Amino acid sequence: MFGKELKKRRRAVRMTQIELGRKLDCGGGNSRISLMESGQKVPTEEEMDVLRQLFPGISEPAATNKENTASTQMEPDLDELLGQLYITVVDLMKNRARRLLKFVLARLSTRS
Repeated sequence: MFGKELKKRRRAVRMTQIELGRKLDCGGGNSRISLMESGQKVPTEEEMDVLRQLFPGISEPAATNKENTASTQMEPDLDELLGQLYITVVDLMKNRARRLLKFVLARLSTRS
C-alpha cells in the first residue's frame, strides 16, 4: 500500500511529517501527510513529482485524480455539491410557497 510505503521511507530518512509537508509545499502540512500515509488522501501529481525525487522508486498510489490534481477521488466536487444544495433549497422554497398559498386561499375562502 502506498501510504505504508511513504511512511516507511519517510521514517527511514528520519524525516517528520511536518518536514515532508514543507518539502511538498502542501497547505495541510503534517495532517495532509498523515492522511496520505493512512490512505485517506491521494497525492496530487505535483506532490508525486516531489515524492519521486525524495524517494526514488516509490510506488504509485492506487488511485490518482488526473482531472483535478488539487483534489482526490475521496473528496466530492465542490461545484457538484453546490448545485445539489441549490436544487434542494429551490425545492424546499417551492414546497413552502405551495403550503403558504394553500393556507392563504383557505383563509380567504372562509371569509366569504
